[in-house]
Amino acid sequence: MQGGGWSTGCAFFDANGDGHLDLYVARYAEVTWDQVVHAQRTLTWRGGPKVMVGPVGFPGAADIFYENRGDGTFTDATDRRGLTDTAPSYGFGVLATDYDGDGWTDLFVANDSNPNFLYHNKGGNGFESVALLSGVALNAEGRAQAGMGVDAGDVDGDGWLDLVLTTFAHDTKTLYR
Repeated sequence: MQGGGWSTGCAFFDANGDGHLDLYVARYAEVTWDQVVHAQRTLTWRGGPKVMVGPVGFPGAADIFYENRGDGTFTDATDRRGLTDTAPSYGFGVLATDYDGDGWTDLFVANDSNPNFLYHNKGGNGFESVALLSGVALNAEGRAQAGMGVDAGDVDGDGWLDLVLTTFAHDTKTLYR
């Protein structure tokens, strides 16, 4: 598999119904480890190693979707499966779940300081970006959050999955129903 940079989350799931687990990788920034270690925006905590404070200063990275070939290898199918219609972002948490109950696994990506992604699986024939239309790209105040993680469950007992977005310090957590 190809792809560098700073990857922060991933999910294995069968995107096209062929019985093989495919892989979606959320990438945080187009940056090398050397750039992080020697970044201008670093802090030292209790005399320990320097740590990077981001994402300011580093460009967001495009996520990658790897399709399982069924022979132990994967191929980059990001473009072919329609997962390139969103801008490179600071991807963090990835959730593979069937949010609409149509029998096909969809994807939610929690992004740091940028709108979240929600990709609807079009019956194994690729994905469509629906986050803005579905109301999960931004919070109720209309702003992007510092999305760090995501999970789903039927919180209100109505038979539909609800999404919970966890965030960085001093940012509200969001429940999408």
